[in-house]
Amino acid sequence: MQKEFHDLAELQLNIEADTGEINSSWGNLGYWSSSSQTTDSPHASIGYPQACAQLARELANIAKLEASHRVLDTGFGCGDQLLLWLEEYKVQHLSGINLSLSQTQHAQNKVNKLTLHSQISVSLNIGDCSHENSWQEMNGKFDRIVALDCIYHFNNKHNYFSLCKQHLEQDGALVISDLLLAKSNMSFWQKLLLKSICYFSHIPYQNLKTQKSYLKQLNRLDLTITQQKDISEDVFLPFGKWLKRYIKQIESSKKATHKHSWLKYKGTAKFLAWGYKNNIFKYHLLRIEAIPSEIK
Repeated sequence: MQKEFHDLAELQLNIEADTGEINSSWGNLGYWSSSSQTTDSPHASIGYPQACAQLARELANIAKLEASHRVLDTGFGCGDQLLLWLEEYKVQHLSGINLSLSQTQHAQNKVNKLTLHSQISVSLNIGDCSHENSWQEMNGKFDRIVALDCIYHFNNKHNYFSLCKQHLEQDGALVISDLLLAKSNMSFWQKLLLKSICYFSHIPYQNLKTQKSYLKQLNRLDLTITQQKDISEDVFLPFGKWLKRYIKQIESSKKATHKHSWLKYKGTAKFLAWGYKNNIFKYHLLRIEAIPSEIK
């Protein structure tokens, strides 16, 4: 059986150094507010699960998530964000599509424990969010469709946006976090390096667009960006600073005895730092809605 690219590897980012326990399974880049990055002390920064949860909250705030909303989470990973929608935002009708079998099974187990004796409706499905077949199990339309730190991996973002539009209520919104190119005039070597990194990171290069090209892509589907927030400063470099401290903590911990490979995450941190320092790309929260018919 072929190994999944998106699997349970992110569990190693959720180890409690003091106990060696894994009590969460977050897998996003996190939102590290500038005020928490004051010194290089291992205890100066918030932890990874807390930063990941905060990124989810930032997304939910732009979505204006409400309990009455029918919500579809596309690319929900190992499911920690699903619990946050259910517990903190009291969402009663939640569906999800995720590419990874191992992650979806992990997420389903988490959700089952939470909803065992409740009337909450949760439906999780395995599939490619870019393909229409994966949406066939979706009943009705949604008030909110969300994609937290995953859309740049999708096989075909144009198809994804089109499918979202078909499955959104008239006044619904698609709310995502995504990588945007900061400029279109990269040097030959910058573009070559970016393409190489995208290939090994399973990021289709055509998914990376400047804001102008991004908006054109959406406009062709009668969609537009109605709200956005650039949070690059609180994501890219802080993730790398945290990772450096975290690896030292885990490797020196007597409780966390299992040996881990950090190559993937060190590479991610270097990629993000390079892109940010060279003004190659940025990280935005985006609220996307249908263009009102009277101004089309």
